[in-house]
Amino acid sequence: MKTMRIRVGCEFYYESPGPTAAIWQVRPRPNDVQQMVSELWSATPATPSIFYFDVYGNMCDRMTLPEGSSTIRYDAVFEVPG
Repeated sequence: MKTMRIRVGCEFYYESPGPTAAIWQVRPRPNDVQQMVSELWSATPATPSIFYFDVYGNMCDRMTLPEGSSTIRYDAVFEVPG
């Protein structure tokens, strides 16, 4: 079976008046059809995050944005059926 590689990504800019709790759902939902080849999730300034699966099986990332400007990036490559 032929496959294709697809790159997905997004970038968000936020300005927070103080520490702000945030939950992100930007990753493609895991399933048996697609295979992740690479993935990069980053925040500037560096912000610790944790991930979990919600009750619907979606991957969620939770973090606290610091006061001021923040940039959140997600970039991934997936292999899917042609």
